[in-house]
Amino acid sequence: LLTSDAVPMNQRMADFYGVSRDGDPEYVSVSFQPEHRAGVLSHPYMLTAFAYDKASSPIHRGVWLTRNVLGRVLSPPPIAVAPAPLDPHANLTTRERVEQQTSEEMCAKCHNMINPLGFPMEHFDAVGRFRDAEGGKPVNAGGYYVTRAGERVEFNGTKELASFLAASPETHK
Repeated sequence: LLTSDAVPMNQRMADFYGVSRDGDPEYVSVSFQPEHRAGVLSHPYMLTAFAYDKASSPIHRGVWLTRNVLGRVLSPPPIAVAPAPLDPHANLTTRERVEQQTSEEMCAKCHNMINPLGFPMEHFDAVGRFRDAEGGKPVNAGGYYVTRAGERVEFNGTKELASFLAASPETHK
């Protein structure tokens, strides 16, 4: 679930992601970018589901991990906040926009847990394509998690995050 590099793909999906397949219209399991992919965390459907139409969303991805993989409870946001629009912040990466928008004290309480879990998946764009850069800047996919026992665990990228989660007692529970 968390560490496989195989993704079920039909021919249409394989064509979109540039994967060689035999033309079979049915879904078959394909080893897809094994150096970058890690189970459901890097599955194109999951990455797309937790993104905007033109941008990734480390917040949505981090909330999903926090609640559904680690079983943590998040309080509702104290105020409704719209995401920072892309256009006025065209020189910023998604990570930089998220850090800017969630740095206020009232946001930081939850986002100090959410963002560092979503940032390791920033190598994947809004539709789950791998990228090394965003807007001409290298992707910073570093993140961390503070366990319930207070241990800070750092990881860089989806594969390291998935390895941590696969071994985590919190995930198992």
